[in-house]
Amino acid sequence: MIKNFLLASLCTLSICSSAFAQETKTKLDTPEYSPDFCEFTATFPEEPYKTHKCEGDDKSTCYDLISFTKVFDLSATLSVEIICNPSTTAMYKEFTPEVMETTVRAMTKDSVLEAYEVRSRQDEQYRQAGLLGRGKKGLDETIYIAQLWIAQGSIMSVEAEISGDQIPEADKMFADILSSIGYTADIKKNKDDTKEGETKDKKETINE
Repeated sequence: MIKNFLLASLCTLSICSSAFAQETKTKLDTPEYSPDFCEFTATFPEEPYKTHKCEGDDKSTCYDLISFTKVFDLSATLSVEIICNPSTTAMYKEFTPEVMETTVRAMTKDSVLEAYEVRSRQDEQYRQAGLLGRGKKGLDETIYIAQLWIAQGSIMSVEAEISGDQIPEADKMFADILSSIGYTADIKKNKDDTKEGETKDKKETINE
């Protein structure tokens, strides 16, 4: 049962391919990806692309792929792909930390030559699993990171890859994108706490 459930879930996350896939590509209006139905957020240096894909004629096979690619001096490339879909409480219950670790391994089976680390964690409102591994693109070795996030009402997959020469600007951008990804409620709370702290510091400075 779990195997069949995982297969269906992976297909929903676009890991299954289809000869009948249809797609349309547009650019988002904002660097931040946080649609209403998705309980997670990701922020890019500039507006990413959104590709609407359908694996069949049924609307239930459709999803949006968010993608961002940056090339640095033709010697280093980073790319990030994100898919967030609505989910159910039943799916949340099924996706235990162990199942999520199995899923991120399945997500990367064709992309990662060696998995260095696979971890999962559980918060009160969501679960997250991640994989760090080594891949290969052409003649270049890559650093490959896969993440899976799930909450009561949505599930999000992240696949990020950086290849080529080690360039500080590329490394920083890669890290900044990954660190921006998280549970939307937590991100908003952190921003509010930061603003509150800055306001308090300004008031104390004025009163000195």
